[in-house]
Amino acid sequence: MKKLIPIAIVLFALATLSDPLECAEKKSKASTRTSKIIQINEENVEFQLKNGEEFLKKGNYGNAFDIFERVYEYSKNVLKAIEVVEGKQKEAVEAKALDQKTQEYLLWKSKRRDALKIRYREYLARSAYFCGYICFKRNDMENAGKYLIEALKNSAFSDKPDSTYVKALSLLAKIYALEGEL
Repeated sequence: MKKLIPIAIVLFALATLSDPLECAEKKSKASTRTSKIIQINEENVEFQLKNGEEFLKKGNYGNAFDIFERVYEYSKNVLKAIEVVEGKQKEAVEAKALDQKTQEYLLWKSKRRDALKIRYREYLARSAYFCGYICFKRNDMENAGKYLIEALKNSAFSDKPDSTYVKALSLLAKIYALEGEL
């Protein structure tokens, strides 16, 4: 009888744990979605945006959102890094702590960073728009609004109907019931 008690405890513990088939089912569902560890970098950011758009066209909002959210976060981080570097370099130049050659080099780098800022603001705007669009489709209006406002902040003004600015503005107007007002 004493030998049966530990066996009964083990069997009870195994019975209360999740079903192995259920775990396998969860794994197969997880494998149909993109990995949360999508590596976004300078070399693949455009590809990932296009990849996200393809998932979106197929109605695969989960994968699309994962990609767009990663691009959004990556773009925000790049822009923050540029802001920090610019601040530090501006302080050094204003303190007159640098020789002429270094100052010229920093001016040249500044022009290159300006091009980077334009490009990454566009990535940020596009990815924010798509995140907002997906949240809108999922009826998550609060997050949709937040993403769409970010898209508006970071996109260049345009009156072209297919521009990120106009698409974000139109969707935001629907969310806030301000169509024709914004």
